[in-house]
Amino acid sequence: MSRRRYGYSLRCILLLSLLVAAASCQQGEDPEDPGAESTNTDSAKLEQAASRSAATSTPPSGSRIDRAQLVQLVGDRVPAAVGQSCPTLNVVCAPQVFAATTACGSFSDTCDTTGTQSGVLVDFICLNINGNATCTAIAEQTPVTAGCTRVTNGVSCGSPASCSAPFCLAFSDECDEDASQVRNCQAAGVCSNGVCNQPVTQQVVGTCVRDTDGMSCASGGCANGRSGTCNTGDCTCLVVGCDSPASACPQF
Repeated sequence: MSRRRYGYSLRCILLLSLLVAAASCQQGEDPEDPGAESTNTDSAKLEQAASRSAATSTPPSGSRIDRAQLVQLVGDRVPAAVGQSCPTLNVVCAPQVFAATTACGSFSDTCDTTGTQSGVLVDFICLNINGNATCTAIAEQTPVTAGCTRVTNGVSCGSPASCSAPFCLAFSDECDEDASQVRNCQAAGVCSNGVCNQPVTQQVVGTCVRDTDGMSCASGGCANGRSGTCNTGDCTCLVVGCDSPASACPQF
């Protein structure tokens, strides 16, 4: 009887040993795949970190955009960190940028260099993407308006080139018998530093002539009955009432 009991106990011990060994194989690591535990552990840590961060920090609401879309929106202003790994979930991983959705417009005139355009702000947040902490672009939902600039130097503006009707410049004095005939000409407008530049020049096109002989003029040197009288363009002192040609009248 004792031999039977001893055999039965030995068989129980052997069965328990096999069960323990099987459980160890299912729960232990694969000796031929040392990286398996590391991958699973990293993913678990990342999810735990996400849960902890979510409790204290909330990512901005908006649409996630990939790098190709971001390049179309902001060109070479894409931060280098986008798409790269980041250390802390739900934390800003690159500076915010403005992504224009309309062309620069609302200029006051042809030469104005400052306008406005509509767009959205893009935030860069460290998010859990497929089990990896990745710096991700998030486009905010509310449109905004921002200032923008353009270059207008050399752009045509204003009215076409034109010239006024000819006119006489002022005579130098009351006896002067000729003066320049001119016209003002305005060049075609060209933008320069935000202003329409249309220079005006004066062109001489002829001479204006008049006859002033015998006209009274103001001469401070006349005396003894003589008065200032225009003579060949000059103011001279002649005898009052002299009807002879100016050259024959007595002069002082």
